[in-house]
Amino acid sequence: MITKIRECDDALVELRAVLFEPALGVPNVTLLQHLNTCRSCRAILLLLMAETQPDGVPPASCAECLADLAAFIDVVRANPSAASEYPAVWWHLWLCPRCSETYQLTLELLDAQPRDLATLAPIRLEGSLVHELLQRRTVPLLAARGADDQHVLFDAVIGADLPRLCTIVLDAGDDAGLRVVVQLDPASAGVVELRCGELCLHGVFSGGQAVLAPLPADLLDAPDRADIQLFFS
Repeated sequence: MITKIRECDDALVELRAVLFEPALGVPNVTLLQHLNTCRSCRAILLLLMAETQPDGVPPASCAECLADLAAFIDVVRANPSAASEYPAVWWHLWLCPRCSETYQLTLELLDAQPRDLATLAPIRLEGSLVHELLQRRTVPLLAARGADDQHVLFDAVIGADLPRLCTIVLDAGDDAGLRVVVQLDPASAGVVELRCGELCLHGVFSGGQAVLAPLPADLLDAPDRADIQLFFS
């Protein structure tokens, strides 16, 4: 019991410091794990958050949190002080044991996988080319594979240190939006980031494939359509 009290005391001291810190930082995984299992500390957490959560930050739902979680993790791993770019996600992780557990497991998965793509140069796909392909129903390279609703945007060997065949496909068959699928051969671990105008999507490679979605079709139909850029890490 004494050990439990000490754990709670240490957690509450750290929790108060975290919540009252002006700048948002990376959520403390050890502290989140304690809060997920200790009802007393979670009750105190809710009281503290009533004092500290800014009025201008709307609470995120689980779906909204999970949709932005990959981007949030990528941002804070590169720059811990950049958590303020996703304040709703940051606050939700303290409140929701299920999403905080997903956050912890994702970090463990990323740490377990060697991220060996940092040396790859970014890939730029011209917006006009993507728009032109969307106007067609088939592309010869994929038509032969029986995929009338897909378009090859890129198919070439990349990487000087360890050459990989990189194939980028635009999947136009989903009414919910377009999907960009990036395939690397040989399979590699890491993260790919897609930027198109103000849109930013992230995908984690699994089995050499990463999926980036949803990509709004109207973004590519705009008169000043932006190029698609892919960054590897």
